[in-house]
Amino acid sequence: MSFVLQQSIRARASRIGSVKSFPPNEVKITKATTEDAQNAVDKAPSTREEIYLDNISKLDVDRRNTSVYQVEHSLEVIANLLAKEFDKTRFIREHADLLTRLVASGKTPVELIQASRALSMLLLLRLDRSSDYTAGNALPEFYKGFVDTSNDPAVRATLMTFHATLLYYLNADNSGFGLENEIEKYLELLDTDSESPVFNCGVLLSVGLLLSATASRNSVIEDTLPTVYELLSCSDAEVKKAAGMLIAQMYEQYDFSDQDDEDFYRPDNGFSGFKYEIETVDNFDMIAELEGLIGDTHKTVAKRAKQDLRLEFRRVLATVEVRLVALDKDREHTKLSDDEASLAAIAGLKLGRGKAVPIRTWAQLNLSYALKLLYGDGVVLQIAGGHEIIRDSLLAERDDGREYRSVNKAAMSDFLDTSTDDRTMRGREDPRKTLSIKRAREEKERALKFHEEDY
Repeated sequence: MSFVLQQSIRARASRIGSVKSFPPNEVKITKATTEDAQNAVDKAPSTREEIYLDNISKLDVDRRNTSVYQVEHSLEVIANLLAKEFDKTRFIREHADLLTRLVASGKTPVELIQASRALSMLLLLRLDRSSDYTAGNALPEFYKGFVDTSNDPAVRATLMTFHATLLYYLNADNSGFGLENEIEKYLELLDTDSESPVFNCGVLLSVGLLLSATASRNSVIEDTLPTVYELLSCSDAEVKKAAGMLIAQMYEQYDFSDQDDEDFYRPDNGFSGFKYEIETVDNFDMIAELEGLIGDTHKTVAKRAKQDLRLEFRRVLATVEVRLVALDKDREHTKLSDDEASLAAIAGLKLGRGKAVPIRTWAQLNLSYALKLLYGDGVVLQIAGGHEIIRDSLLAERDDGREYRSVNKAAMSDFLDTSTDDRTMRGREDPRKTLSIKRAREEKERALKFHEEDY
C-alpha cells in the first residue's frame, strides 16, 4: 500500500516539475497565432460579391443559431452594398424570399428597416422580372408592418415609404389604376394626436409618391386636399412643412384645363380674383393660411429651422398663386410669372464635384426624398452606374422646349441643395423686398433724370 502511494506521489511530482521546468515557448505560440490569423484573412471574403454572398449565407440559418447583432450587421452590409453598386445579376429569387421572411419576422427596428430597405433595392434591380413577386409577396409584408401600431413610428413611416416607392415604380408606366384606394388607406392612418410626428410625415410623403402615378389625379386631389389643408394647423412644424409640400404638389399636378371657359371665372362666381380653383378648398382661405405661416413666429423652432420653414412656405405659396392665376397681378403675394416659377429650381441634385441637376417640380423633390431614404448617398452612384429606372424617374426633364437656366454651380454639401441662391425659388426670401428695391432704383434714376433736365 505504501509502495503504491509513493509511486503516485512521484508521478504527481514529476508532472508538476515538468510544468515548472518547461515554460511556454513564446516563439512557437506567436507563430501559431500569426498563422491562424493569416488563415482567417485568406478565408475571409475579399470582393463585394463574396462579401454579399457571405452575409446572405449568414442570414440563411436557423434564428436559434445566430444572434440579433449578427442579423442586423449582415442586413446592414447587404443593404449598403446594394445601395452603392448597380448590378442586375444580384437579383436572385431565393435571396428575395429570404429578405421577405426577415421583414415578416423582424425582431428589432434595425432589422425591419434594413431588411425592407435591402428587399426594396433588390426588387428594383429587375423590376421587369420581380413585379409579380413585389405585388404578391413584398408589398403585403410591408403593409402588415406599417399598419401595426406596436411598431416604432419611424419603422412604420419607413415601411410605408418603401411600400409607396415600389407601388410608384410598378404603376409609373400603366396609368396607376387603383392607387386612389391605397392613398385613402394611407390617409386613414394619420394620427394628428400622436406625440411623434415622423409617421404623419411618412404618410404625406407616401401620398405624394402615389399621387404622381395615379390615373385619376384630379379626383384624388379634390378628395384629399381638405384633409391635407387641415394639417397646416397642426402644432408640429415638420408636419406643417410636409403638408405644405404636398399641397404645392397637388396644385402643381392638378389639371385646370376644364376651367378655361371664358364664363368660368366671372367676378360673381365667388372665385375671389383667381382664374382657377380646386373646388373643395376656398382659394382665399388657402392663400391666407400660407401667408400666415410665412409670418408665423414658430416659437418652438430653432432660428435656422424657422428661416428654412418660412422659405419653404414662401415657395409653396408661389406655386399655388402661379397655378391659380390671379386676375389682379398687383394683389399677388409672390409676384412670380408662370415662366419664372417654371424656370426656378426648388433644389439641386449633386452628381459630382461642381455638377448639379436642378429639381424643378415638387413631384421630383418628393421622389428624391423617398430615394434618399432608400439609397442614402448611393442615389448618385445608382444613376452613374446605369440604373435606368432611378435615372429616368428622377432626372426626367419637362419636354416643353424651354432652355432652363442652371442653378447653384458651386459644389453642394448635401444630396439636396437648400442654399439660398438668387436664381432659385428658395432664394427669394421676399419677392416684395426685391420689387421695392427695384422701384427705389427706378425712382432714383427718374429723379436724377428730372434734375438733369431742370439743370
